[in-house]
Amino acid sequence: RITPNPGFLSDMQGVLPTCENFKTLNAMLMREMKKLSDEKIVLSPSSAEGQIGYVQALLECTDLLLDFGILVSNRDELSADYSNVQIVYAAVFALLNQKNQPRGEGGRCATQHAKLQVTALEVMWRILNLRANHRITLAVSAWEKIFDRLETTGHLGELRIMMTPRAGSSRTLMGLPAAPGGASAPLLEKFVGDMKKLGDDMFRTPWVSPDWLGSDIVPLGGYAGEGAAAADNTLTMLLGLLDRGG
Repeated sequence: RITPNPGFLSDMQGVLPTCENFKTLNAMLMREMKKLSDEKIVLSPSSAEGQIGYVQALLECTDLLLDFGILVSNRDELSADYSNVQIVYAAVFALLNQKNQPRGEGGRCATQHAKLQVTALEVMWRILNLRANHRITLAVSAWEKIFDRLETTGHLGELRIMMTPRAGSSRTLMGLPAAPGGASAPLLEKFVGDMKKLGDDMFRTPWVSPDWLGSDIVPLGGYAGEGAAAADNTLTMLLGLLDRGG
């Protein structure tokens, strides 16, 4: 919203309607993205040039809308709505998940198809960047609440111990026990519930990836455990791309 001003803004009643004009475009893009994710559109190097070009244009347009945040509702809030982003994520995953696609080696549109895959990877990268930004927003909000509580209780000075290498907060976020001993233990005990909730919100809640893909969920203990990386569909797909040369 804007503050009403004289002149060209006087007829807008304090509202700039720009984003409202994208509703029809958004609806069309999401409809086509669902066709891709449901594999109603399956492309290979042997697909028609016009078909590949059409999907290429869809992805490039979607990427622009993602860049400007138009596909995310309440994007600056902790409860931001990423439902449209999840649809796009599923679509680019389907485009890149080659085990479900005909290979069509040496097809007449091999170059255009390779370019399409590059664009799909760029869109996925942008979506993963959105996820990283949201996780940062969650962390900043949680720590602001902790700072407020420490200031209210007169214990703000105790934050200096968080600079010690044994603070163990990252271990708590990942669901691991804090490092034993150390001056930070008393402070961590006060906020262990807050840290566990933050860990769940950041690493065990689906945001940009559909729930059935599960690529927003980090295994307890990270990816070091046996089979942990293989359980992430996105990692498996990307490793498959590398293994097969794209």
